[in-house]
Parts: sequence; C-alpha cells; structure tokens
Amino acid sequence: MFEDKHRSFLRFFWILPLIAVPSLILVGYFEAHQAHLMTFEEVRDSRGGEYDTSTGNKLNNKTYERIHLKDDQEKEAFIDKKSAEFSSEHAKTNHLKVESGITENSDQTTLNELKEKTRKLKGKLKKKQILLDKLKEEESRHQANVDMDICKSKKLASQGSRPIVALASLPGSGNTWVRHLLESASGIFTGSIYSDKRLFRAGFFGEYENPWDGTLLVVKCHRFKTENSQQYDTGIVLVRNPFKAMISEYNRILTGKNHTAVADQSQFAGPEWESFVRQMGDKWYGVIEKWLQKDPNIHITYYEDILTDTRKEIEKMLKFLKVEIDIARMNCTIANQEGSFHRTAKKEFDPFTSVMKSYVHHKIELANSLLLANGKQPIPKEYMSNVFR
Repeated sequence: MFEDKHRSFLRFFWILPLIAVPSLILVGYFEAHQAHLMTFEEVRDSRGGEYDTSTGNKLNNKTYERIHLKDDQEKEAFIDKKSAEFSSEHAKTNHLKVESGITENSDQTTLNELKEKTRKLKGKLKKKQILLDKLKEEESRHQANVDMDICKSKKLASQGSRPIVALASLPGSGNTWVRHLLESASGIFTGSIYSDKRLFRAGFFGEYENPWDGTLLVVKCHRFKTENSQQYDTGIVLVRNPFKAMISEYNRILTGKNHTAVADQSQFAGPEWESFVRQMGDKWYGVIEKWLQKDPNIHITYYEDILTDTRKEIEKMLKFLKVEIDIARMNCTIANQEGSFHRTAKKEFDPFTSVMKSYVHHKIELANSLLLANGKQPIPKEYMSNVFR
C-alpha cells in the first residue's frame, strides 16, 4: 500500500516540472515584452504631443502606431532623439522671438506699443486728410475766382525791346504748346521763322511778324541754321523723349501737317519709317549739341517736366526771359493750359525695332554726357526705357 502511494507521488513529482517550466518561461517572456513596450504616456511626453491614453489616437485623429522596441538600448536612443528634436525646436522659437524683440515678458508690452503707434498713425492720417480737404476747397474757390479772360489779352513788345530768343526743339516736341503757355503767362506774342498759316488762324498772331525786330517773346525754330543762328541772342531748348517726338512728328506729316490729328498705327512701318527714325535721331542730338556750342548758358527744359509741374516750369522760363510773373495771368494759364494745339494721345504702341532703339539710345547717351559736361540737368531716365507711356 505504501509502495503504491509512493509510486503515485513520484509520478506526480515527475509531471510537475513539465507543467511548471513552460509556465515560468511564458511569465518571463510576458514581463520582458512589457518592459520593452513604450506606453502612450511615454510617447506623448517624448514627442510633445497629446494622445488619448485609452485608444492611442492623436487628438488630430491620426492614429499613432505603438512602437515596439527590441531592447532597452533602442528605447533610450529613441527617447534621446525625440528629446533633442524638441529642444532644437524650442531653441529656434526662442531665437526668433529674440530677433524680433519679443520675449514672453514683452509680448504684452509690444502689443500695447503697436496699438499706440497705430492710434498715432491714424491721428496723423486724419490731420493730413483734413489739410488735403482744405487745400482742395481753397483750390476750388481759387479756380472759381480765376479771370479766364485776362490771359487772352496779348500784344507785341515795343520794337527792339526784347532780345532775340530761340525756342528750339526737334519737331514733335511740343513747341507750339509751349508757345501757347508762354504767350498766356506773359501777354507777349511769340513768333516763328516758318509763318504757319494754320497757327496764325488759330490765334498765334506773332506768326507773321519779323522774328528779328525784338517784338516777340521767343522765336520758334527746329533747325540750327548757321545764317540764322548768329541773329539769336540766346535760346530755350525744349527737349522731349525722342521716341515720342518721332511718333508725334510722323503723325503730323501723315495727316497733312495737322498739329492735332493722329494717323493710323499701321503706317509706322517700312523703309520710309526706318529712314525717318535715323534722320530724326541725328537731328534730336544736333539741336542740343549745336545750341550748347553757340551758348552754354541756354535754358534747357524737358517736355515731361512741363507736363508734371506746368506752373513751375513756366516760371523758370519766364525768369530766364526776364519777364515779371503776373499771378493772375499765371492762374488763368494753368486753368487753360491745354490750349488748342496739344495733340490728344492715342493708345500707346511701340513701332521701333531693336536696331532703331539701339541707334536712338546711343544718341541719348551722347546728349546726356554733353549736357552734364555743361552743367545742365541730365536726361530723364525714362528716355532710355523701351516702355512707351
């Protein structure tokens, strides 16, 4: 009986290791596996993000996959890498704040300063607007009181009382328009060496007068003729962008010498147009060169400047001509500055080839150097532009 019990115990004792050993192995593997598995909290802390601990989902609904690490060394390396990334981003943020003058303590101060600057700026803008409104109101009252008839009265100066002053320019540079402005502002007729019937009929009554008898304010001319140049005491040279002057003059030629008509753009092409551009380029430079050679003290005025500030440029010319400025006449002139011979510009176009532009640009550079050498105002930069406004 005892032997049977002993044999049963031995059998059980022999089976026990077979059950216990696998169980211990499974328990050990499970504990080791759990030790190498990062929790969601650890992932959240290492990446600086917020995760739902129950589902492992990031709050932006993108699932963050659980990260399995093979051993403690990889786990530590992963944590160190994420910590370094976070520290780097934090350092960059602080650097940007320092560069822009913003710190955590100064955020509110900076905001208040910006609000104060904005308030002051709005105040200044309001004051400027009030001043602008007053100026507009004053200008309106002033224009309402302008005597529009005063600048219509013109006369010849006493014979021999005026110097012989040329108003020289390339054709198409606005010579007739400037004559209108000078006559209106001074009350003295201007003349010409051309005796143009159309201009005489339009009210330029000095057109048929003797240009050399000292009764005219200025004498219109386009070419520098040696035989006539000796008769001029000095001159005003009117300079315009040569490209635009060429278009204006070609319009006049194509429309039967009409000072205000505009030709069809398709006519600005072909051998005749090419020849015209080259000849006019030479003449444009020649007007400046020859008049500076005759009298370095001549007055240079730019057509574009007259368009920009008509009053200022007229006053400069009157001062050069030693004519006293009459404010009432000047106001009347400005109120009627367009006159009857200012061609209305059509839609801009560019009829110049690259070869034409190169040739004319060379002449512009020569003229600019010559003007600077004689102490004159330089050529406007827009002359060298290929854009036509």
